[in-house]
Amino acid sequence: MLIFRKQNIRRWLDHVEIWCDDTWHNMTSFEFQTNLTSVYIAHRKLYYTAISMILFFVPVVVMAMAYVIIIIKLSYNYNVPKQKESCTEAHNRKRLAIINLEQLGLKVSFEER
Repeated sequence: MLIFRKQNIRRWLDHVEIWCDDTWHNMTSFEFQTNLTSVYIAHRKLYYTAISMILFFVPVVVMAMAYVIIIIKLSYNYNVPKQKESCTEAHNRKRLAIINLEQLGLKVSFEER
């Protein structure tokens, strides 16, 4: 890309404007039958096609492959662990333990000495 870059300078009365632009080599062809000149920029089209492939399509393909691998692993290797007691019983026991701890804390903090 550095080969096709050109620094342009435009001087105004109170400002100097500096910018970079692409300078691609043009391939021109003249058709005698139609008396038209056509301009074809092969390097530019090839460059922007390659950049589009690298910056857009490659990440999309990588993400799609990653999702497929994740789905395959989850679908074939997913084993539900057997629980000895139901979740609600365990939840109720934990809730009662927390309530008892809170009651103990209230008794200790408001106890007369």
